[in-house]
Amino acid sequence: MRKIYSIALSAFLMIPMALNAQTMTNENETLDGMGYRLEKDVNFRDGFVNDKEIVPNDHFEWGAVEEDVSINGYNPTKVANENLEFMSIQLAGNGISLEAGGGLKSTSNERWIVVNELREGQIIAFDISDTNDTTRFVPNSNACNSKTGWADTWVEPLIVEAISGEVHAIQELAQQEVDTYRYFKVINSGSMYAKFNGKGSSNYIYRMQIWTPKGEDEVVTPPTLKLGMVDGTRRGVEFKHGVSTLGAECTTWWGVVEQGEEALYLEDTDEVDHIEYVYQLDEEGNQALDEEGNPIVVEEITVYKKVLVPAEGAYGDRQFVESDGYEIVDDGDDVDGDGFVTIAAASVSANGGFSEIVTLKLAVGEIQLNAPTLSLTALSGNTRTYTLGWTNNTLCGEPYRFIVEVDEANEYEFENEGIGQTFDAKESIKVTVRVDGYTDGINEMDELDLENTDVNKKAVGNNQSEEHNWDFQNLSESALDKINGKIIDYYVLLDDEENEIKRYTVEQYDNGEVPDEEYDKLVSVQKYFGWDGADSRNAARHWRTWIAEYYVNEEGETTDSILSTSYAQDQTGIFDGLVVDNSHPNYSTIAVFNDGSGIYFMSKGTVEIADVLYGEYVGVTTNGGTTIYKCENAEGGFTFDVPNGAYLYSIDIYTYNDLPIPDGIQQIATVKKVDGNVYSIDGRIVSRNASLNGLQKGLYIMNGKKYMVK
Repeated sequence: MRKIYSIALSAFLMIPMALNAQTMTNENETLDGMGYRLEKDVNFRDGFVNDKEIVPNDHFEWGAVEEDVSINGYNPTKVANENLEFMSIQLAGNGISLEAGGGLKSTSNERWIVVNELREGQIIAFDISDTNDTTRFVPNSNACNSKTGWADTWVEPLIVEAISGEVHAIQELAQQEVDTYRYFKVINSGSMYAKFNGKGSSNYIYRMQIWTPKGEDEVVTPPTLKLGMVDGTRRGVEFKHGVSTLGAECTTWWGVVEQGEEALYLEDTDEVDHIEYVYQLDEEGNQALDEEGNPIVVEEITVYKKVLVPAEGAYGDRQFVESDGYEIVDDGDDVDGDGFVTIAAASVSANGGFSEIVTLKLAVGEIQLNAPTLSLTALSGNTRTYTLGWTNNTLCGEPYRFIVEVDEANEYEFENEGIGQTFDAKESIKVTVRVDGYTDGINEMDELDLENTDVNKKAVGNNQSEEHNWDFQNLSESALDKINGKIIDYYVLLDDEENEIKRYTVEQYDNGEVPDEEYDKLVSVQKYFGWDGADSRNAARHWRTWIAEYYVNEEGETTDSILSTSYAQDQTGIFDGLVVDNSHPNYSTIAVFNDGSGIYFMSKGTVEIADVLYGEYVGVTTNGGTTIYKCENAEGGFTFDVPNGAYLYSIDIYTYNDLPIPDGIQQIATVKKVDGNVYSIDGRIVSRNASLNGLQKGLYIMNGKKYMVK
């Protein structure tokens, strides 16, 4: 490899200047003597790229995810910090950060950085804190150079190759201090992917420099276009000039594509860009196929690459002027009336070099803000509690304001906050979200559901607390005793050879039905409902699964489940009135915690409540918040879903006087006959003895009141 630099070395040996290994400057005599010039100097520690500040310089701002690139299964994210946009980071749990005064920092293994816009022949140098362990910074590891799906094996050709040994050899032969930088030569234009590990001890990149051969032709990067302002039908577009690799000053020209081809002044070259095909169509307008099943081509159109050409010093209709702040377009620029305006732009250097053309498509016209949401989250007496939500659909993240009017008497305002706030209302509630330049989003409820109706908790549940009908965070001592270990199933009397002579039930034992002479000789046989409390694997959730029973076998060990159903077979009383199904073949997918954490659903499931009538309300509280549902099932009963990974905290049932009657039986509800007959929901008399005994499950009317048979 050293012979590549033999000519540069012979000339370089005459340079006596020493290189400071820890303060690498623009005057890197080593690379300068090899025929390179510094193009990009990225000082992560001090927060500068060349003479421009990285903004912000103490943390990353994230841009778009690169969907066409995969780093060991993860898509990297573009860095959005000003002057650092040429980089991407593979987040995968945020193991890489930007630390003011420290540098680019890695605290985890299997993290990668991506340096884009590299060109063949360049040299990229890194000042890294961990200079001795080359496994902690590895460009192109795990086929990191693959842009179309990373593999677990190396893919040729590599984007860069290590040349630290060659550069350090030149420094040594020149009797200079050998620096500790890592040097890589770019073999193919594109992006460099590097594994950047920091687990165990943090690893830093203090500085990164990109050096370019002095004889390379000028390259101008494209300008960046960004929507920066919305004002009714007007759009303000932010521009940032492209950059010349020779450091020449650049200007940016732009125009609206819909207004004609003169948006930018272009001219065809002799270089083919692509070929377009015109196909023959059949009678139904589909592509006609030949005998081999291929589309029939009737014309080929060659499209040539275009270049910018000046006309009286201009390269397009308009020139971006930084002092203007924004360039403005509006619905008046929408010539074809499709609701969109497309901008085309390119940057031109003072040397005459120009960038590729970039476009930005903008929707023009008034934008209606999404209406805020009002979720019913609590009921008490005649008061309804609503939680405010909103899906932000602003285009530039502008400041927003909520105006909340409650019962036409109270008004509240929130600036850039308010989501998640709760409001108690009895008659009406109205929420308006307002953003300058947008049309208001409004949610108004003039007549609340059950307005002026007292709603109270229904007398059902598991009796674990007075606060909730089913409370899974505040379990009784009795329930905890059963969850935390073993439950006595029965008692046995054994002979001298430990054979069973007699058996007594728990009730017989507790009620004193055991002879006194046998009482002290009885041995308890215990039934397991989960892991023993001493099992270290489940210290916080001793009852690992309650959808299966465990018994002690002859060796004193717990057996596998004897149940085949996925429905909960409750043995503790905390699920009285509920049927829980986790819809999963693995019995270990639901856990009851004894530390107040509630019920954990490892897999998604459902909870069915039988004792809910049509029109009643069901409040479900999980770690995601409280949601109140209205029972719309004419026959009663309510079922709700629990997502995987959720914790179920409590369930509440709310009822009130004069519950509504489902459609189809309103005429019975209005008559309210007290005649001793029992009516079905379709109005038929199903019993004349004022008794519900023997009736099938369903909703019935008797003496003007509704009854649910389960």
